[in-house]
Amino acid sequence: MRQSVEIARGHIGFKAPKNGELRTLSVGKDTVAALEAHRKLQHAQIFEPRRLGLPYDTKLNLIFVREDGTIWHPDSFAFHVRKVMKTAQIWHARLHNLRHSCASLLIASGESLKVVSDRLGHSSIGITADTYGHVYAAQQDGAAAAIDALLTTPPTLRTAT
Repeated sequence: MRQSVEIARGHIGFKAPKNGELRTLSVGKDTVAALEAHRKLQHAQIFEPRRLGLPYDTKLNLIFVREDGTIWHPDSFAFHVRKVMKTAQIWHARLHNLRHSCASLLIASGESLKVVSDRLGHSSIGITADTYGHVYAAQQDGAAAAIDALLTTPPTLRTAT
């Protein structure tokens, strides 16, 4: 991520990430395919307003823009996303909740805390551990069962050859 959108003194603009560091995220092939399909649709939609002589800002080259190619106001973008979710009949959540869901699902699926922390842009895994420690509570039963299995299964004797 190179930048994020912010509202400062009533104006929408870009700012550097919180920690000042750029980060690159790997995305899966299905996500890439969905983004490429969106980009094709976006380019088709860009053509029509320009053909009709309507203004369209192509300088920003963003993935999600308003109909005229400009930056969404964050509140308007969130409202639009909620409308899309409702139309698609999928669960309603604030955009920031999706970030938490992603992190929780990654941790629950066994992804390392370091990888999750990096994807979230946290400055340390301690922040991630403190924020998402509750996800590990569900894994306590599995850890207890693993210890029981280790303690109750006789060790395999190795013979020298």
